[in-house]
Amino acid sequence: MRDRYKPVAMVAGLLVLMGIAMHVIMQVGFKKNTNDQENVVIVVLIGVAVVMIICSYVWSVRHPIAHVVPELLLVVAIGCIGTVVIAPLFVAVSPFHDGAGDFFEQIWIYLGVGLGASLLGWLVALAVGQDYRAKQLKRFAATVSSKPHRPVRR
Repeated sequence: MRDRYKPVAMVAGLLVLMGIAMHVIMQVGFKKNTNDQENVVIVVLIGVAVVMIICSYVWSVRHPIAHVVPELLLVVAIGCIGTVVIAPLFVAVSPFHDGAGDFFEQIWIYLGVGLGASLLGWLVALAVGQDYRAKQLKRFAATVSSKPHRPVRR
């Protein structure tokens, strides 16, 4: 069980560290300039999307989609909670410092980017025929075609 969730924990930890770094950079470097803060947020969201596309692609090649979806959901949920709720606490700012509306907007944007990128990674694996199911069907076709035809005796 530990080996199954080790990659999940590593990717979720990476997403949380990206969120913490974002909040530290925004607080230390761009405290007064909101345009630069928005640029930092965009860069981090692009980073989240790239990480989720890569993870979704790699995991959907190695495992069935029923195995991958819960893990991707867990990664996105942990990354979202870590970035939106826990990361602001590292710079001594409340997650609700701009109000509840901004807080929930951050959650929806993060979930949208994370889940959308996960879907895109799986669709890319599906489109190029590298997903787990396509590989299973290729192996089955090779096995069936390699067996000689047995004539029926009556």
